[in-house]
Amino acid sequence: MIQFAAAENQPARAFRNALKRRVMTISAIVSGACALCIGMLGLLLVLRMEFSKQEAIFLDELTSIEETLSRGVRAVLSDLTFLGNVLKTSADPPIGNGPDVARWRRAAEHVFSAMLAERSFYGSIRILDPATGNELARVERRGGEVSSVSQDKYENRISDSWFAPSRQTGAGQFYIATGTVSHSGNTIEEPRTAVLHYSAPIFGNSGLRTGMLVIDVNTDAYGAHMLRRHSGGYTLVSHDSEASFVYDMKTGTGKTWIGEPPPLPDPVLGILDARQDHASVQRVGGYLIASRILPSLRLSGELVGTVLFVETRHILANAMDASLILALVLLGTNGITMVLAKRSVTRILRPFQSIDTEIELARKEARGLALPRQRRDELGQVSRSLGRLVNDLVVRENQAMTLFDGVSESMLLCGPDGRIRAANLPASKLLGIGRDALKGRVISGFLANLDHADAWFQTLYRNSVSGVGQMHEARLRCSDGSEVPVDMTLSTITSNGEHAIVVLMRDVSALHKEQQTRKEMIEALERSNRELDDFAYVASHDLKAPLRSIMQITDWISEDLEAGDTHEVKGHLTALQGRAARMSRLLEDLLEHARIGRKPLDGAERVVSGRTMRGAIEEMIHLRDGISLTFDAGFDALKMKQMPIQVVLTNIIGNAAKHHDKPQGTIHVGFRQTGRKTLFRVTDDGPGIKPEYHKRIFGMFQTLRPRDKIEGSGMGLCIAAKHVSFLQQEIGVDSTGDGTGCVFWFTWPDLEADGHV
Repeated sequence: MIQFAAAENQPARAFRNALKRRVMTISAIVSGACALCIGMLGLLLVLRMEFSKQEAIFLDELTSIEETLSRGVRAVLSDLTFLGNVLKTSADPPIGNGPDVARWRRAAEHVFSAMLAERSFYGSIRILDPATGNELARVERRGGEVSSVSQDKYENRISDSWFAPSRQTGAGQFYIATGTVSHSGNTIEEPRTAVLHYSAPIFGNSGLRTGMLVIDVNTDAYGAHMLRRHSGGYTLVSHDSEASFVYDMKTGTGKTWIGEPPPLPDPVLGILDARQDHASVQRVGGYLIASRILPSLRLSGELVGTVLFVETRHILANAMDASLILALVLLGTNGITMVLAKRSVTRILRPFQSIDTEIELARKEARGLALPRQRRDELGQVSRSLGRLVNDLVVRENQAMTLFDGVSESMLLCGPDGRIRAANLPASKLLGIGRDALKGRVISGFLANLDHADAWFQTLYRNSVSGVGQMHEARLRCSDGSEVPVDMTLSTITSNGEHAIVVLMRDVSALHKEQQTRKEMIEALERSNRELDDFAYVASHDLKAPLRSIMQITDWISEDLEAGDTHEVKGHLTALQGRAARMSRLLEDLLEHARIGRKPLDGAERVVSGRTMRGAIEEMIHLRDGISLTFDAGFDALKMKQMPIQVVLTNIIGNAAKHHDKPQGTIHVGFRQTGRKTLFRVTDDGPGIKPEYHKRIFGMFQTLRPRDKIEGSGMGLCIAAKHVSFLQQEIGVDSTGDGTGCVFWFTWPDLEADGHV
């Protein structure tokens, strides 16, 4: 049906309101775009000013930080000078462990303890023998407590990397070693603390070098102490080739990284590696980074660099605040524009409301449109064009419906969600549901052979849109519960940017039936050909054997009669009758084998109990004295079709009885039901069958012992196997052939779990 802009049962003013909203939306978009452009331009200007301001701040901050770091270093060096002056003596330090040495050490420890108490960021102060590297006195801070170290814990520092260059310093000189991890001997102290080693020589009044004074400074604590007056949302990195001190100005905390790069953004690490010798500010990878080498600060003889960085998003946030006022002004202007647009649109759209009302009434009353076609303005032109369009659509709809219903195949028109929009008459007839009742139903609900039909149909829809794999097989579930196989072809049509799916369904029930019949005929022909080959082999081998025997015996009779000797003729005639009877049995068994599957046996539809079956088998099989036949306790309660299972059991049991080689023996028939199948087992305690003969014994005229010793045609097991295989079941034998008997087993269908057909 033709659908107009106005929805069903919606008030006529909806059209006017919708158009008004569109016009106002366009006005808002245009004015908003202008406001956005102005706002973006203002934001760019503010950003440029903000970045320029921040760059100047960074350069000033680097200079201030250099002064702070230099001042901090000078403070430690001042402490070194003070301690050196205090420790000067007129002679070298006393040697040994006498009272003079003890007094000298106590004096030094007293001065060191006072210094450590004043400087919370000093880790230890020690005096080393410049010749041997042995400690002469040491005071350290542990757990917040300052204490002197006993002589038995003194260490030798001659192997430390900073000792050799420290020993080369002269009077009034100092050496600052790059950051290391504090350790005692070869053991790193926990928790790990990064330290800087400040050292200076001590000369006595005699001018001799009497010792080496070393202060270990906690890098993290001292760095945070020196930089505490610097604040802001920045991060500072002071670094050399061995260590980096990272200080967060927001939190006032710092951490030193030794022998490994600090966890900093890649752009910052790149600037650190470059070690530029001039001050610069760069914007790299979302960061504003300022770097500089400090000419007044050296660690281990190497200049120290500084890097100051901040994420540009923080600068952007500041710029956004400045742009907020501009945005508010633009929004106010936008609001005034919208009010003026609303009034103008309301006045312009009033004539169109009458057309919308007429369209709605004509649709409800199913009549033609009464439009103001006589008007000479734009509204009259629209009315005339709309009238012509409606007439063309009616004609095309009638043509489309005629073609839709005229297609002989079943056809459905569905949306992308799989809901049926329209169905032709053949589809309605195939599903057994009226066309109106099909509308709105989901097509996946009619697919009978799929667990996830909705997902399957959506996959087919996507493939049909891309033009891949459009034909598929499915089974339809009709209203009466029956299932119909169909070939389903999906095609996608697009109108005004919307997709719809044309589903063409062809009933292939007859084709499937024909294919199944052809398959069965081919299988029967192949089976017949195999049997013909077997028969040809039998005719050329097994059937010739009794014929040769008959011909030989007749020759013997002729020779005896010519010689007048009738004494052995009677025996020859008896043997001749035996060979003829054997050949007759061979032919009868061969005929029975050939009829399997072609002609139903007598009793094929007769249902008997297990007890009746057992009695019939016992009557047909001759058991010699000493051999007994037993059945499972539940066998008598079974109910089954008499034929051909009686033939199978009779041949297997008869074969077991015929080949039993012991005076006493038992043949037992057992069964076990699994679902709709039953496993039968015939167990005997005879000689058994070697594994290499397990397949051979089911062939035609196959016997493992000469027929002169065991009378039989060799067709019993072959006949049983053919009956089992004709029903698409399995048969086999389990035996080792060592005289412990064997088990013949086969499966049989159509027996329910309760023992009934």
